[in-house]
Amino acid sequence: MRTTKSTAVCILGMHRSGTSVFTRTLNLLGAYLGEDHDLMPATEDNPEGYWEHTGIVTTHNKILDILQSRWDTAFPLPSGWTKLPEIDECKKELIEIVDKSFIDKPLWAWKDPRTCLLLPLWQEIALELEFEIKYLICMRNPNEVSLSLQKRDGFSEEKSLGIWYNYTLSSLYWTSSCSRTVVQYESFLEHWKEDLETITNGLDIIWPCDEVTAHARISQFIKPGLRRNKSLDNKLERNEHLHSIKEVYNACKEIDGNDLGSASFNLYISKLYLNYLSTSQLLSDDATNTFLQVFWETDNKTFNEASSIKRNIQANGRFNEYTLYFPKGVQGNLRIDPSGVSCFIDILSIDVEFNNGAFRISSSNNFVNLSVDKLNSQSIAIDDCYSIASMSDDPQIFVSIPEAAKLQEIISIKIVYRIATIVESKYAQLLADVNRGHLKTVDEKDQTILLVKKQVAERQAEVDKHKEISEQYIIQNSRMNEQIKILNDNNVKFRENIVNNIEEIKRLQLTIVDLSEEIQQLNRKIEQREEKIGRYRMEVADMTSTLSWKLGRPLRAIERFIRRRAKNR
Repeated sequence: MRTTKSTAVCILGMHRSGTSVFTRTLNLLGAYLGEDHDLMPATEDNPEGYWEHTGIVTTHNKILDILQSRWDTAFPLPSGWTKLPEIDECKKELIEIVDKSFIDKPLWAWKDPRTCLLLPLWQEIALELEFEIKYLICMRNPNEVSLSLQKRDGFSEEKSLGIWYNYTLSSLYWTSSCSRTVVQYESFLEHWKEDLETITNGLDIIWPCDEVTAHARISQFIKPGLRRNKSLDNKLERNEHLHSIKEVYNACKEIDGNDLGSASFNLYISKLYLNYLSTSQLLSDDATNTFLQVFWETDNKTFNEASSIKRNIQANGRFNEYTLYFPKGVQGNLRIDPSGVSCFIDILSIDVEFNNGAFRISSSNNFVNLSVDKLNSQSIAIDDCYSIASMSDDPQIFVSIPEAAKLQEIISIKIVYRIATIVESKYAQLLADVNRGHLKTVDEKDQTILLVKKQVAERQAEVDKHKEISEQYIIQNSRMNEQIKILNDNNVKFRENIVNNIEEIKRLQLTIVDLSEEIQQLNRKIEQREEKIGRYRMEVADMTSTLSWKLGRPLRAIERFIRRRAKNR
C-alpha cells in the first residue's frame, strides 16, 4: 500500500508548441516518464524525441476514433462523452497503464497534446486512483504553430488556427480550478532558468534531481535551433478574422502566473469556451448523423419526396465519395440536398452516368451546371471546390443537365464532397452575401438595413439578458464544482469506512461460524447425556418394580433411621 500520494505533472499544449522540450526538461529534473521502450522514438519531424508514452497515445487515438474525431479537430468533444459505454474500456486501459507504470512513483509526468481534449477523463482517473495532477500549459504563438503544421502536414492557416483555438481553450477551461502554470515556448528557449523557477513555484514542486547537475544537462539539451518556425506577432493584429484567437493568446501572454486562478480570468475563459462549444455543436454535432438526398424532376418540373433517393453520410470534415443509383426511367434536371442541417459544404466533383455516356461537373468546367437556392445559401468556386455556405437546415443544390442529355435515362450519380468542419476564411464572404440577401435596389437595401438594425437591437437585448444569466450560471457552477470536490473527498472517506466495516463484518461472520460449530457440539453432548439419563430412569423403574425391592423396603427404612441417629450423635 502506498504511504505517500503520487503526484503527476500533465504537460498540455497544442501540437508543435514545444511540449516535447518542456517534457524532456522536467524529465531531466527527475520526473519519471516511463521506461525507454515505452516511449515513442524520435523522428525527422521531432529529432530530439517526443517523450510520449506509446500506450497513452494509442489509447487517446482510440478514444477519438470512438467519438468520430481526430487529433486535428477544431471542435470540442461533445458534453458527457466520458459517460459513454464505449469509453469504459479505454478508461480501463489508461488506469492499467498508470497503475502498472506510474502510481508507485512519487513524481511522474506524461505528455500528449491530445490530453487537452481528454482532460475530463484523466481527472476522473486521478480521483479513482487517488493521485494529484499539476498542469504545465505550454503556449506558443499561433502563427508559428500554423507555419509548423503547414510545413509538416500541409494544413491551411485557417485549419491550424482553428485547432490551436480548440486545444488552448480546452486546456484552460478544464484546469480552471487546478494547480497550473502557463509558460511561453519562445521565452523558455531564451530564459529557461527563470521560467523553470516560475514552473517550480507555480506548481509547488521539489525536483528529485540535484539542481546543478540537472541544469548542466538541460543547458546541453535546449538549443536555439529547436524553434525552427518564427513569426511576427503583429500578423494576428492584421487579420480581423482572428480576433478571438488573438484575444486568448494575448491574455495568456499578459497574465502573471498567479492570475491564472483569478475569478475574472476563469470567467473570461469559461464564456469563450462555452460559446465556442455551442457554436461548434451547431456546425458539427447536428451534422454527424446527416444524410444526402437526390431528387429528379417530375412531369410538372417540380421536386418531391416520392421522386428522390436518400442515404446516410459521414460529416467528418473529410472528402467522401457517394454513389446513388436511380430507378428506371429517370430523366431531366436534378436537385441535391447534401445535408439535413445548416452547414458549410465543399463539392469536389459530380459525375452523372446516363444509359449512353456520362457528364462531369468539376473545377475543369467551373461548375457551370451547378446553382444554389440563393435565398438561404451562397456559393463560390475556389480552391478546386464548389463551396457553399447554407443558413437553412435544407440546403439545396441544383444540377442542370445539358440539353443534349435531357432525354437520356440517368443511371447513377457520384458526388465527392465534405461537410466542412473548419470555418475557413473563404466562407466569410459567402456568409456576408447570404446575410445581405442580394437586394436589387437601394430602397430595398435601406429598408432592410433599418429592419435589420431593429432586429439586431432586439437580439442584442436578448443576448445581454442571456449573458447576465449565463454569468450567474457560471458562478453557480464554480461554487457547485467546489461542493462536488468536497463531496468527492467525503465520498473517498466514506468508501474507506465502508471497506473497513466490510472487513469487520467478515471477521464477525467467521466468529459466528465458529460459535455455531461449538453450539452444535454442545447440543450433541446434551443429547447423549439425555439418552443416558433415560436409560438410568428405565433401569430404576425396573428395579423398583421387583419383589426383592418391595421386601427390602423395611430394611432400607431401618438403615436410614440408623444413619440419622449416627449423624445426630
